[in-house]
Amino acid sequence: MSAPASANPPHSSLPRRLARILLRTVLIIVVIVLVLILLVQMPFVQDFARGKAERYLSRKLKTRVRIGHLNIAFFNSVTLKGVYMEDRRQDTLLSAGLIDVRLQMLGLLHNRLNIDAITLQDLTAKVLRGGHDTVFNYQFIVDAFAPTPAAKPDTTGGEPMAIRLRRLNLDRIRLVYRDTVTGTNATVYIGHDKTIVDSMDLN
Repeated sequence: MSAPASANPPHSSLPRRLARILLRTVLIIVVIVLVLILLVQMPFVQDFARGKAERYLSRKLKTRVRIGHLNIAFFNSVTLKGVYMEDRRQDTLLSAGLIDVRLQMLGLLHNRLNIDAITLQDLTAKVLRGGHDTVFNYQFIVDAFAPTPAAKPDTTGGEPMAIRLRRLNLDRIRLVYRDTVTGTNATVYIGHDKTIVDSMDLN
């Protein structure tokens, strides 16, 4: 008569079971990531994201924001076309035919923002302060995204994000600066400019 089988599996099978569970988990995560990457490349998904971003910014800033087209390429570029934003007086704050940013998105995982190139085309930006205003027309954007002061100050002092920009390409850029408080009035037009940035210190 043979001995009955043990109710518990052999101890040596436990590492194999754990390895199989780990392998399955990793494979599921990889498949989910690949599906998300493929979805992001699809035009209807990008158009959905464009609409969501447009509505979010309009509500957040309480002004008119329009994004005509959004394209996110495989981890290396974000392209916006037909961008328009008004200030609180319903005047043009920013209008751009093309904003193209070439960057290394994986660097964000390591607290680095490496931008290979920024291309701006057919852009108009207005910085205005007039009448009884004490702040410029873009101040509402700063206020909307300003962090809420913490009840207890953070003393951990996390490392700031490292930002690097290599090239800035400008085509048909119009900048308007008008400040009636100081009496400054200037308009700058740039037909074409290509700048190579050797170093950049935002501080």
